Amino acid sequence: MRKIPAELVERYEAEGWWTRDSIGDPLTRGLAAAPDTEFRVHSAVRPWSGTFKDVERTARRLAGGLRERGVVPGDTVAFQLPNWMEAAAVFWASAILGAAVVPIVHFIGMVNAFLIPVLDGAPVHLVDVWDPGRALELMARHDVHVGGGAPYYVTSLLDHPDFTAGHLRHMRYAGLGGASVPAAVTTRLAGLGIRVFRAYGSTEHPSITSSRYDAPEPKRLFTDGHVLPGVEIRLAEDGEILSRGPDLCLGYTDPALTASAFDDDGWYRTGDIGTLDEDGYLTITDRKSDLIIRGGENISAAEVEEVLLTVPGIAEAAVVSAPDARLGEHAAAVVRMLAGHPLPALEELRAHFDRAGLARQKWPEELHQVEDFPRTPSGKVQKFRLRRDIAVRN
Repeated sequence: MRKIPAELVERYEAEGWWTRDSIGDPLTRGLAAAPDTEFRVHSAVRPWSGTFKDVERTARRLAGGLRERGVVPGDTVAFQLPNWMEAAAVFWASAILGAAVVPIVHFIGMVNAFLIPVLDGAPVHLVDVWDPGRALELMARHDVHVGGGAPYYVTSLLDHPDFTAGHLRHMRYAGLGGASVPAAVTTRLAGLGIRVFRAYGSTEHPSITSSRYDAPEPKRLFTDGHVLPGVEIRLAEDGEILSRGPDLCLGYTDPALTASAFDDDGWYRTGDIGTLDEDGYLTITDRKSDLIIRGGENISAAEVEEVLLTVPGIAEAAVVSAPDARLGEHAAAVVRMLAGHPLPALEELRAHFDRAGLARQKWPEELHQVEDFPRTPSGKVQKFRLRRDIAVRN
């Protein structure tokens, strides 16, 4: 684990970011305030229906067992479970004991599903596998509202054949993050009357920027928000975003990875490239690993993807590097089409890029279609798999 500079420790404690409290303290207060709130799991494998009080009983029995096995405050409990009641019980039990809870997949699901609803006294409805048709059904039947996530989760609802205008009353706002957020998506959502705001962070540093709900619309739609209180960012010479703040992780289990990602002053190298405007709003422009180097020139995959998403019929697009015998790499476009729309010919696509005014060297030189993209559990497209498949194909 990395050593945190003493001046940062002193600052975070003085400003109240770091306290002696554990996450179990507000969780316990939240459970006591709303014990009869609904908790339901919609699963073909392990359905469950009850209340916060019912889950808490299981969690406290589990906490007793963990205590007998030596778990004490300050320990770390790592677990991997589907979105079932037992996952909430493990999370709550660990928190009640004062242990740090580390999900194997992604922290945001734990926070949004098992912590924030308790603090807000809001009902929990879980599905163990993302199914937009099922989600639309739950929205109508149980008055479930969609709050956002990776753009895919919202657009897959809008593009589903069961989607109707009536579902929009369950989609009043969308907080987008966790993956690239194209302007075409935010513009589309705003046009439907959905209030959009964006946020930026990572598993290592979850809370870096966020748009205020009342921020000017251009800032909410086209930037990733303002730096959050307690957080600092700066841009390296190549545009890479460096961040530090009170919720930045302590490092990796591999010391070599920790040494490469963090410097001695506590800055984390995010691997993302971005810009800061005059008002302090950050915009992510690409991932360093996603840059395409064609004949020595850097091409932003995100810039090409933005143009692809203005092509009629393209629901989702990813641009990756493909091997090129002469230039080293060139841009390859992988798209998912809306139902009923044919894949455009590459020449049609290039004509569209010409009309859009994008430099010719940035135009895709390959076009591939997929039924769906390989994704992480948080909905992010796994571009390394696309690059691998295209390299094998070539």
